Amino acid sequence: MWKQSFYFVFLFFYAGKQQVSSYQPPSAPYYYSSVDGDPHFIIAVPQKQDALCFNINEEPGVVLNLIRDPVTGMTINGQLIGDKKSINDVRPQNTYFGKLGIITMNRNVRLEITTQNIILQNGIKRRVFSWLDEIALQQPGLTLIIKRKRSVEVSMDNGATFVVVLHQVWKKHPLHRSFLGFYMADSHRLSEQTHGLLGNKKILF
Repeated sequence: MWKQSFYFVFLFFYAGKQQVSSYQPPSAPYYYSSVDGDPHFIIAVPQKQDALCFNINEEPGVVLNLIRDPVTGMTINGQLIGDKKSINDVRPQNTYFGKLGIITMNRNVRLEITTQNIILQNGIKRRVFSWLDEIALQQPGLTLIIKRKRSVEVSMDNGATFVVVLHQVWKKHPLHRSFLGFYMADSHRLSEQTHGLLGNKKILF
């Protein structure tokens, strides 16, 4: 784990990326935490105007807990996918997030986001959207905004906002797959008991 200037790290990380879309984070004085790429984590430390940055190397299929807030009942997990790989290829496989799940137990709302579609389940009511949709949907406890082939913005009733970015790759690319990036703004809206790879507040002080 290493530590550098927050904005320098963000610009440096994206300088080498050539993806179709990328999320433009809010300008100062807002701070955010994120995970994107292979997967590269950035955890904002607003009190010090800095950030903690690290990578995680796991096998495709592994589910990582990003945020768990027992007070609000919210849990956010991400499942890894890997680059396409031939049988004889012995090189380490790059991994990315191919699926993200947001659950709010207090509201009985579940949101599943993949590179193919967005599934919103509120109790027994289930709605499926595609990345070709352009939608703004508001319901108790959650506001959902889908920007066609770009991003999904989720705003919770506690003020926390999450953005999931779609990075599209040509379907016939011999190596890479489409993947997702996750950005979290207003992390101070989460309770002090929040933990997870992006939610552990104890490491921020």
